[in-house]
Amino acid sequence: GGQYSVWLAQALQAAGRTKEAVGLLQTCESHPDSDVRKISESVLYVLRAPELKLGEENFVRIDFASEGPPSEWGRWKPKPRDPDDEPPEMYSLEWYVEEFEKRQALGQPAEREGAAAETALVLLGAVGVLAALSLAL
Repeated sequence: GGQYSVWLAQALQAAGRTKEAVGLLQTCESHPDSDVRKISESVLYVLRAPELKLGEENFVRIDFASEGPPSEWGRWKPKPRDPDDEPPEMYSLEWYVEEFEKRQALGQPAEREGAAAETALVLLGAVGVLAALSLAL
């Protein structure tokens, strides 16, 4: 019903048949659905508004010749990566040092006091267990 009439009126206006579109929207003003009445009144208001005449001076011209061929517009090109700039492997000693330095630069506190000492003790214990196992073999 009513919504299709509003859409048809918009299509008629786009096709240059404004008088027919206005007539169709005027019939929708008495539609039983309040939403259709409200939308048709809004669209009718726009259709009855005077047409805006814009000249060439009202538009901005952009010179695309400096941007390269159109096939390359809008394409993001990653910077070539230097193999020396590769981030360290996650959870390696270098990774932990880098993460610590990042957090210090951001002013974030360490996770907990003594966490580094606990980690060192766990690692030392693991090395001791491995050494004992290698001696037993």
